[in-house]
Amino acid sequence: MQRLLFASLLLVACSEASDEPSVPDHGEALDPEAAPRASVDRFGPARASNPDLPAPGEAIDFDAGFFRRGLGPDGATVSYYDFGVSTGFTMPAYRLVDGEGVAVEGQLWIVGELPGTTTYSDFWQVIDVEVPEAYVPNSITSAAEVEASGYPQTRTVEAFNRPLVPEGSLAQFASDDGALRSAWFEDQVVFALDFSESELSLRGDLIDYAPIYVCFTDDGRFCADDTGSTHNVVAAVPPDPAYSPLWKPSVYPESAFDDVSDLDTALAADPQTQPMLVNCPMAEW
Repeated sequence: MQRLLFASLLLVACSEASDEPSVPDHGEALDPEAAPRASVDRFGPARASNPDLPAPGEAIDFDAGFFRRGLGPDGATVSYYDFGVSTGFTMPAYRLVDGEGVAVEGQLWIVGELPGTTTYSDFWQVIDVEVPEAYVPNSITSAAEVEASGYPQTRTVEAFNRPLVPEGSLAQFASDDGALRSAWFEDQVVFALDFSESELSLRGDLIDYAPIYVCFTDDGRFCADDTGSTHNVVAAVPPDPAYSPLWKPSVYPESAFDDVSDLDTALAADPQTQPMLVNCPMAEW
């Protein structure tokens, strides 16, 4: 009888213990201020033909060499940043949240790719990861740890244009006056510019794009007038629902440069669509 009573009490104790939240040991939390910085290289092989491009990890002044002036659909002057070729696909960005869907205070977002890989994208698609109540912020600091945790994930329809850049990079017309956002990549901190001039429209893991009409000289530079402005014409500007920072270029001949002054004249210049997409968020319009 005593053995039976002891066994019953043991079963009750085990049952009560099983109701306690189980939090896997993710190791000691990392301090984002003290953590190592990942080296970001946005140019890779392009540096071979243009050695003046910033070195890997070197801060980039996007207001200098990557800032373009062109024309809006009505011919008004616009400006935009040129972040180069994009696949148009998103990449996952993990946002750790509590049981109510509220982001864990102090926890950096987590990304799994850097520029230069085939699956990297400037466009982040938000994956909410629900962590237990006892989770310690910044104890998960890599995409591999997110996947290994087994915590519930929800793919959202939220997407952001957040190009990863070297620490110290500048783009005054980015959100928050160019302030850099930080995130985790493989236990290292990476930095991103954030552009929120318009909400992004998603189709699965693809960003909707819009047309842009451009002109090149024989040596591959953008055609420009005496002021240095191009006659590149964007088909839409914010808040037009047709606007997107992801552009599909069509090229019109250099001989038509002086005649192109708005969208109608760009379309009349017999532009030829190119098999590429570029990320060019608007700065002024």
